[in-house]
Amino acid sequence: MRRFEDVVGKPSEITSIGKRSISIAVQGGVVEIFKVRTEAGQKLSGAGLAEAFGLKPGMKIEAPGVAKAAEPVA
Repeated sequence: MRRFEDVVGKPSEITSIGKRSISIAVQGGVVEIFKVRTEAGQKLSGAGLAEAFGLKPGMKIEAPGVAKAAEPVA
């Protein structure tokens, strides 16, 4: 049985950025994103999205809509 305390990061926090993906904490787990499509129709890998927006582990993804680079989570 998994507990909320076992989940890495707080909801909407970027927990890791890999070679092809970005992982974001959600309530009860982590979502790993491999591909996204921008509003302009451009396809990016999860890692490409992080690079394009200057995202780093510990930052939060603002919702809804486009990811915004926010202040790192303390």
